[in-house]
Amino acid sequence: MNRQYGIDIFMSLNACSGVFRVCQAGLGAKIHNAGFPKLGKMLEEVVHTLFSTLLKYRSQWLDESLHQCYERNEAETTVFRKKYYL
Repeated sequence: MNRQYGIDIFMSLNACSGVFRVCQAGLGAKIHNAGFPKLGKMLEEVVHTLFSTLLKYRSQWLDESLHQCYERNEAETTVFRKKYYL
């Protein structure tokens, strides 16, 4: 099946599950030109991506080390914001 939606959640969950360093980048506004008929397909694909990725990494979501990944990224994000934005 060729999927068109759900790349955002796919990238985010795979980055955190792979214990990659995660950061925030300002990319500007994201404009979707999805009409009402496409919303059902969009929702279905995003939810499918969310749950299939969560199931793929289910053992990591229950592992304490993943929480450490989030804590480390939060600390690094705070340092980055103070250095460049404040």
